Amino acid sequence: MAMMAASLTAEHRAAISAGVRQSYALDPDGPAKKRAARAKWTWTPEASRALSETRKRMIAEGAIAKPPSSLGGRVRAERAKALYDGDCMSPESRAKQSETQRHQFASGERTISDSTRAAAAAANRGRAAEIAEMNRRRVWTPEMKAKRAATMLARYGALNKPATAETRAKIGAANLGKRRSRPSPLKGRPRSAEIRSKISATVKLRWKEPERSVLQIRAMLEAVNARPNNLERDVLTFLNSHFPLEWKFNSGELFVGTKIPDFIRTDGRRVCIDVFGDYWHAGEDPTTRQEIFAARGYALIVVWEGEFRRSPDSLLMLLLNTQELTT
Repeated sequence: MAMMAASLTAEHRAAISAGVRQSYALDPDGPAKKRAARAKWTWTPEASRALSETRKRMIAEGAIAKPPSSLGGRVRAERAKALYDGDCMSPESRAKQSETQRHQFASGERTISDSTRAAAAAANRGRAAEIAEMNRRRVWTPEMKAKRAATMLARYGALNKPATAETRAKIGAANLGKRRSRPSPLKGRPRSAEIRSKISATVKLRWKEPERSVLQIRAMLEAVNARPNNLERDVLTFLNSHFPLEWKFNSGELFVGTKIPDFIRTDGRRVCIDVFGDYWHAGEDPTTRQEIFAARGYALIVVWEGEFRRSPDSLLMLLLNTQELTT
């Protein structure tokens, strides 16, 4: 094919070009019809395999010639560039092609060979800084972010791909002996009273926004993997023994304003429990907190550590009295 293209004279090329122009002049809608016909094609895995087997058989029989690998790769690259740069594929065709490829890779019908992986790794080797800079410059629209989040949740059940044990081991080995974080450029530099007051005012203003405060608190709870302490575990054991499956520990599921009660009902009733440790809540009056809950339609039961340790039945009496008032 390459030799034939090289042997064409200028007259031959002009004649071919004139013939193509004449065919387009006779049928101006020809290219559009061809693109529309291709858009209606439905390539199933069975059809793709049948086409591949037919092509191999015709090459073996000598009916068609097999192009050289270099020429075939160049032709495929030019064809792909023409399809995408020339916008010859409709959005529906691209969606179908993408769905078919995802199904093939997920079902194992189509795999990436080791040689292809090695070639891709070799091509990207040394381009980490370049790729990172390209990602930094990329503009993510809200629609793109929502689509990526939906894809990651459907594929991995999380917003980011979880690292395998092998990957974590490699990261740990690479970071062994290194600083865990870069030193802050502000470390050791004194800040003026004016700057400190501005920072304090900004942080306080942000915490006054209920929606933003809830998001920040929930993110902190997820980061520390909030779970009950020893006192809360004892209270939960007591609740399960007297009220099986009626109470559960609140790890950030329910916010009352910006407050997080320790225990909530599993049936959705608006009754909550807070456990106050004698050390951390010494001298604190729970009335204000109970009023905040009551203003939002919740009854809050406050259990003090000392009272619960001395007489666990006191919590039982509080719960029974609260149930009578709320039913």
